[in-house]
Amino acid sequence: MPKIRLVTSGTYPDGMASTYRIQCYAKALQIEGSEIEVVSPISLRKYAGRKVLLKGKHQGVPYTVILNLGKPSNKWIDYFYAEIKCYILLMHTLITAKKFDILWLYGMGFIPRMVLLPLLHLLGKKVVLELNEYPYATEGNAYTRIPIVHNLLQKGTMSYVFPQFDGIVAISESLKVVAEQYGKKCRPILKIPILLDTEMHLIEKEGEKPLEELYLFHAGTLSEQKDGILSYIKGYIEAASKLIHHGKILKLVLTNQSSYVWSVIEQLLKDANLFENLIITGYLNRQELINWMSHSSVLVINKPDSFQNQYNFPTKLGDYLLSGRPVICGSKHMELNKYLIHKKNCIQVEPNSPEAIAESIIELILTPELAHKIGANGRKSALANFDYQVHSERLKEFFSMV
Repeated sequence: MPKIRLVTSGTYPDGMASTYRIQCYAKALQIEGSEIEVVSPISLRKYAGRKVLLKGKHQGVPYTVILNLGKPSNKWIDYFYAEIKCYILLMHTLITAKKFDILWLYGMGFIPRMVLLPLLHLLGKKVVLELNEYPYATEGNAYTRIPIVHNLLQKGTMSYVFPQFDGIVAISESLKVVAEQYGKKCRPILKIPILLDTEMHLIEKEGEKPLEELYLFHAGTLSEQKDGILSYIKGYIEAASKLIHHGKILKLVLTNQSSYVWSVIEQLLKDANLFENLIITGYLNRQELINWMSHSSVLVINKPDSFQNQYNFPTKLGDYLLSGRPVICGSKHMELNKYLIHKKNCIQVEPNSPEAIAESIIELILTPELAHKIGANGRKSALANFDYQVHSERLKEFFSMV
């Protein structure tokens, strides 16, 4: 088996969805006998003033974290310069690292990819891409939302960067088609769905129920583009208001309030006299997140029919199904629909429909037998399709062909 360095632009070993997926990739390759190390060049403001190379192991996976920032500054030019220095240190780390065969890029923007690809090829290394989003289809930042910048980055990535990769791992069939459309025709391309570390979800080992009351738990960002959060909130409001007449109080639990539509969410809840039912947990570690999910009365995924959602595959679906709780899912033309059967392992509804979401929440809470059946079947589906061990041999075969 080849020796692999997986480089991520996200935080590692601390982090959320991307860190979790990386960990599953690494464990899958380890059980097939591959040597893999995660390298993360972190250039976050909270590390200002530090220039450190950290090494360690996270659940048996070796990692190197590069911290490289100068004095704190709010000037974008200083931050950009710090980013450049950080990637220079990354390149130095890779060049001087112990022998490895393949660099696996997870994330990274246009410029880092454009620099790393020719450098690594010059050193005789193979470079593989992990593709989990259509390039620059996300909400992005203030700079990438500028139309001319957005178009240049997207076209440059597709036309110049993609063809240089020696292999691509895509998270969905639609992204696999994109990978096949651009670049080398003979390179290996592999579709790997969302992945789960099922050992972390052992229900019998979970903590105590965090709330005695019924509650609806939403994990992650409050995005209107990606998660249709306003329809989600309106669905909750309608369901909670009607359940009161059945003598049931339904709380709403969010992990944060960081959203450009937060003021709208707050006003909707206040107008419905349900703001007091809101609980904001703040940051949750992995086990705390699992605990909140595993006791939620219902879990809801609402994916508007957008360009971005036609290509991605939400990690939270695997977590939600594996929790054993009943899942309501509103989506169209998405990879996740291939794994869902209405009234068997989930309740499927029209996306962005508050009425349909509310109706399904009420049905599941007032019909515990149905909720239990759907939750149990959802867990079986997650174990059969998303356990990283199910995909370890396919990953091994892919990297042997790179």
